Amino acid sequence: MATSDHPPMIEYGLLDDPPASGERPPPARPRRRARRLDAETLAWERDLFVGGPVAVLVWRPESRWPVCHASPNVVRIFGYPAESMMGEGFHYMALIHSDDVDRIAGEVVRYLNEGRDAWEQRYRIVRADGQVRRLYDFTVVDRDDLGEPRLLRGYVMDETEMLQHERDFRTLADAIADAVWISAADTGLLYANPAALRLTGHDAAGLGSRRWPDLIAPRDQPRFSALMETVQAGAPAHGEVRMLRSDRTEAPVDLRLQPLEDGRCLGIARDLADRHVSETRPQTAERHDTPDVLRETQDLYRAIIDQAADGIVLIDARTLRFVEFNDAACRSLGYSRAEFARLGIADIQADLSPRGIAQWRALINSSGQGDFETCHRHKNGEIRHVLVSNRLLSIRQGLYWAAIWRDITERKRIEAELDEHRRHLEELVRTRIAELERARLGAEGAAPDVD
Repeated sequence: MATSDHPPMIEYGLLDDPPASGERPPPARPRRRARRLDAETLAWERDLFVGGPVAVLVWRPESRWPVCHASPNVVRIFGYPAESMMGEGFHYMALIHSDDVDRIAGEVVRYLNEGRDAWEQRYRIVRADGQVRRLYDFTVVDRDDLGEPRLLRGYVMDETEMLQHERDFRTLADAIADAVWISAADTGLLYANPAALRLTGHDAAGLGSRRWPDLIAPRDQPRFSALMETVQAGAPAHGEVRMLRSDRTEAPVDLRLQPLEDGRCLGIARDLADRHVSETRPQTAERHDTPDVLRETQDLYRAIIDQAADGIVLIDARTLRFVEFNDAACRSLGYSRAEFARLGIADIQADLSPRGIAQWRALINSSGQGDFETCHRHKNGEIRHVLVSNRLLSIRQGLYWAAIWRDITERKRIEAELDEHRRHLEELVRTRIAELERARLGAEGAAPDVD
């Protein structure tokens, strides 16, 4: 079916029951000019979507929703090529999971009858290979000159992996003994695990209406503010503070804060009450975490680190080889995990000589930290600008750097363009001033002598 085909008028009898005899028909919908699938729109859509995870669909609000346009990348989501989905006899409704299709079809009918112009839905589909995937769907109604729905245009995105990561994180966080929070700067706390609720004495609703400073004892507010300043600068922070419980009592905790994407912050707190009590009385036995608790903590940190957008790497402070790292670290430079595990700083550095690297190693090992901008070399040879934060760690196996790097290549490109634009404007201003000065001098020379 050609993408420029335009459907006939939609009969609303296909969407809902016709009015009974004698009933007044529903009011006419407002007139809205229909939009066309013109060549410019299609070219823009191809450039924007063909290489990404979002697919574009256009279908008719008729029986079982025949598809009249599909972007080339639909095959990644549905397993069917675009040509098949636009073929005669193919219906989009057939892709929706049997347990979801009645709900989705009913919602679409209701939204159309309510005169909505756009809506969001989430549902499961069954791919050509039988896999069940979970989709996010945003749909916009294209109406004709009489305001009747002519086409349904939308984009769909596969959320399966993202939802699975979220479920895995919640499963680990709910089972762990440490308190875990995720917060956003503008909306406060977004998530708290059961241990966080027990530690603070709040229920989920009560904790959700609060922000981080609401949970810190007044005398530790300055210390907590210093930790948050570190996080807002893009680096993790660690320290002991007293948390304020719902009954106004205080709970000493070992608090670790980790910056996440979009201004969010992850907090993990270990209750130190047992340790503080033990410090005031003779020791009878050394307290150890059980292997299960330690393993749960390690799994939680691994899940969090692997989902971080920034590269996070543990580096041997002597050899400068990579010991541990998250997926973002190797993926940002084009390496597989196996390839990246064989590398070190010297293999990815693009602007420091071996002597320069040695100088940075001496500085960080002596001062305990080092933050700087540098350049990394991608596997394909491309140079990437990065902002790196290093902290020296002393653990049982020896000295290591905890390094976090953030790709700022795009930011540097924009800054360079702005600088070039500024220089160009300054040159235009200088040229214009010179022209005005020459014109002034010429006018003064041409003026008659009044004496």
